[in-house]
Amino acid sequence: MKPIRLARRCRPGAVPGRLSTLAVTCLAAALAGWPVVLAGGSLPGASGPGASVVLTAVRARVLNPGPPTGLTASAGSAQVSLSWNAPASDGGAAIIGYDVYLGTSSHGESASPVNSTLITGRSFTVTGLANGTTYYFTADAVNDANLHSAVSAEASATPVAPATAPGAPAGLTATAGDAQVSLSWNAPASDGGAQITSYNVYEGTSQNVKGANPVASPKGTSVTVKNLTDGTTYYFKVTAVNKVGEGPASSAASATPASAVTGPGAPAGLAATPGDGRVVLSWTAPASDGGARISGYLIYRGTGPGGESGVPVNGTPVQATSYTVTGLTDGTTYYFKVAAVNQAKLQGNDSGEASATPVPASASASASASASASDSASPTPQAGATSAGLGGATGGTPTGPTGKAVLTSRQVPRPVVVSLAAVALGAAAGALTLAGRRLRKRGPKPHPPLAPPSDVRAVPDQGRPGPVTIHEIGMDETYTVRLEPLPAAIITTIEEILS
Repeated sequence: MKPIRLARRCRPGAVPGRLSTLAVTCLAAALAGWPVVLAGGSLPGASGPGASVVLTAVRARVLNPGPPTGLTASAGSAQVSLSWNAPASDGGAAIIGYDVYLGTSSHGESASPVNSTLITGRSFTVTGLANGTTYYFTADAVNDANLHSAVSAEASATPVAPATAPGAPAGLTATAGDAQVSLSWNAPASDGGAQITSYNVYEGTSQNVKGANPVASPKGTSVTVKNLTDGTTYYFKVTAVNKVGEGPASSAASATPASAVTGPGAPAGLAATPGDGRVVLSWTAPASDGGARISGYLIYRGTGPGGESGVPVNGTPVQATSYTVTGLTDGTTYYFKVAAVNQAKLQGNDSGEASATPVPASASASASASASASDSASPTPQAGATSAGLGGATGGTPTGPTGKAVLTSRQVPRPVVVSLAAVALGAAAGALTLAGRRLRKRGPKPHPPLAPPSDVRAVPDQGRPGPVTIHEIGMDETYTVRLEPLPAAIITTIEEILS
């Protein structure tokens, strides 16, 4: 404490009432908060022994000031800025400064202040800190008596690097729809130290997407761009935005809007061919694929008309337009339908129904043989036709060379007819020669020779021609053709046995 002495001496002497004046003065000093000390002495002129009075006054004791209030901490890059208010009480002496204390855990501040000299203002910036580390702070006040206050309430902050624009969004995808494209993407790996507030979507008709104005600015990571032209390919890019600004653009993604995809049409021309324990199906592709390429077909089977099962017999769609259904029971009639599936995984309408009855291999072969025999059977020639055609050639014993021909159908093969025609032409040539000789021997006649009939087919040469035998392989009958001269005739007519 700093004592203050009052150099005031009261000597009342013989002056009446001086002592009472001194008492009043001392009382006033005491009431003002000044301690009063009376020193021994005499007061000359007093009625008693003389005495002198010395008054000593001492100032009241100074206390510690109160703590600062309202401490706040604001983080920056590698630093924290602090501010506070003056204490409510200075302890009886003026506040001359403040000290700031730092720690890396709550209430773990160091005993030594971070400031090397008293802070005269009510703010301070602590530098040299590590970004990303949380720091805790307190402050106290110091008054003119060099007395420190208690520490203030604690404040904390975490220094961070300066914010920048965010990075580019990643994983942009584009899905086409009817006159629209749906976009989705992932947030950028870095937000630049500040929260992303929105995204900008840019559109173009080439990979080098450029645009002054975005077509959409969603806050999330997806958006649908509408009012596009079906059949036109569009390209898109996306950027992220934070409080600092807009970041770089993502990679481009493209899509071509198209009209809504529907299920394909029904396959056409379904045919079923039976086999041994199986049925072979075939069909043609539908007229419409529904806007997406046909990816396969599903086959449905039943044992009654319209009773096909709802589960296809093929586990996965078959891409060809034919399929063999196996494991069937011979003698049972099966009914089938086919449906197409396109790349949009939409199934179309069922085809028309087709049915078939599997049969054993032996029964199938017998039926085929019977049909072949029936088709190749030749009609039995009538007796009248034979008599007229051969002129009674069925009687007598043939002499001379004999020839044979083989038939494989109900009609006389063309090579046989050609051969017979050749023989007939040879016979005709010989007959003409013989006739000429006879005419020369008889001499000229008064009338010209009759022309041969129009149906002359062959003229026998000298000597009796031999029989021609025709055989047919299989179950057909065998026929024999004879060529003989008629009595008193030169020309022999040959007619085809079978027409």
